[in-house]
Amino acid sequence: PELRETFLRQRDIDHFGSIDPFIYAAQLAAYTPEGKAWISALLEYAGENGRLLREFFAQHFPDVTCCRQRGGTLVWLDLHSFGMDEDALHAFLEGEAKFQSDRGSIYGTGGDCFTRMELGTPRAILMEALDRLLQAARARGLAK
Repeated sequence: PELRETFLRQRDIDHFGSIDPFIYAAQLAAYTPEGKAWISALLEYAGENGRLLREFFAQHFPDVTCCRQRGGTLVWLDLHSFGMDEDALHAFLEGEAKFQSDRGSIYGTGGDCFTRMELGTPRAILMEALDRLLQAARARGLAK
């Protein structure tokens, strides 16, 4: 009870409100020299993953547009060229290719058949996901 009371008092002093205390600590850490170095390294790593992703799609799915991220670690893929409606597309991605990504439509009108993908992931996992996508697409005759 004493520890809980101490925590609640500090939470109120720091105006945590609805944010998780761990997020608050992470945000404070981000504004240190070490935090700046970490985010710079992450963006460089994600940038290299983005280059590999664009090369992969150019080679195997040249009609897919990879929308360059302007900041952060996300990339948008325009998968209209797969010739499926959004439900069929995401059933294929998740069910057959085991390729987890966000539906573009959840971000607003015009997002159908777009998907949002995270590039700030270990390169081996990215390449494994792309390989699963390629194998599933080849089985359907969608890839070179």
